[in-house]
Amino acid sequence: SVTAIADRTFIYCDDLVSVVAPKAQSVGAEAFAMCRALSSVKLAEGASANIGKDAFKDAKINTVDVADGKVTVTYKFVDAADGTTEISAAIKESKDANSTYEYSAPAIKGYEAVALTVTVRTEATDKEVLVTYNKLAVEPDTTEPESETETTPVGGGEADKLEPMTVIALVLTVVIIIGIIVGTIIFIRNDKKNAGKNGTVRKNKDDKNKKKK
Repeated sequence: SVTAIADRTFIYCDDLVSVVAPKAQSVGAEAFAMCRALSSVKLAEGASANIGKDAFKDAKINTVDVADGKVTVTYKFVDAADGTTEISAAIKESKDANSTYEYSAPAIKGYEAVALTVTVRTEATDKEVLVTYNKLAVEPDTTEPESETETTPVGGGEADKLEPMTVIALVLTVVIIIGIIVGTIIFIRNDKKNAGKNGTVRKNKDDKNKKKK
């Protein structure tokens, strides 16, 4: 609620690190002089035009942030069982400072929000809001597993695979049969040749006998 920071208010406050005064529109002379640890000051819009002489002399701060009336609200989603275990990634939003609004709890798989909406009251500074959830009970799976039936692919089962010795025996049998067929054909051809030669010899003998007579 401070609207003005008077002269020399925080002079020589060596341990002062930050100041948030979103409604302060003026800073007096030497108000933060010699504050060697001061690194952050946030004031109301327009305050930078009303800063007194040596207000930040020898202070660590280099610039003064002017409040834009906004704050960052961080929502953390935690398990209600202990209030600290985060069950989902946090979400950040920019909201108006010093305001009240309703936040709708998002759905998270396996959990149920304790409250569907959460009333959030922002202040002048950034705020962290815990949204709590109860873990849902896991119901047992009552469905019966499907019976597995073994199927043997056509032509691909163990029964269709021939043993090596069986394959060799079949090959040898085929070779023998082919050999017998070839041998028979050769024998028949030779027999016909011989028969033809014998016939020719007999004919020649008969012709000679006729001539002699």
